[in-house]
Amino acid sequence: MVKQLSRVLAVLGTAAFVVITAGAAGAPQHRSSTPVESQARSVYYVEVEFADGAEHGAVLACPDGGSHPHGAEVCEQLAGVNGEVGALTPTDRMCTMDYRPVVVRAHGLWDGAFRSYQGQFGNHCVAVDRTGGRLFDIVPG
Repeated sequence: MVKQLSRVLAVLGTAAFVVITAGAAGAPQHRSSTPVESQARSVYYVEVEFADGAEHGAVLACPDGGSHPHGAEVCEQLAGVNGEVGALTPTDRMCTMDYRPVVVRAHGLWDGAFRSYQGQFGNHCVAVDRTGGRLFDIVPG
């Protein structure tokens, strides 16, 4: 529980930074070499936790992607559902029936609104499939 709380607080801290810098972007500024459009507007901490204790995480910062391996694509998918992970369309890809339970989580801000998703699946392939095919595809091969 403490570990989960610290992750959520880390995301909220990052998200607060994004909101503050995005708000500052609307204020008069000196010219910058970084266009305002390329600054992150939405930030999620994405994690995959296996029943055996193995964990993997990534920071998704939209619109560019952050440290997520498929970030730009995931940002595009989430934009289509207003950041609601549960509304992502399953890919209907074929998954084996091996049982290796996994819990997936995504917490953060989407255009200033807090979003949180958690799901439990029979294996990682099913989790990735049911959530659009890329968001939780962060586990190294």
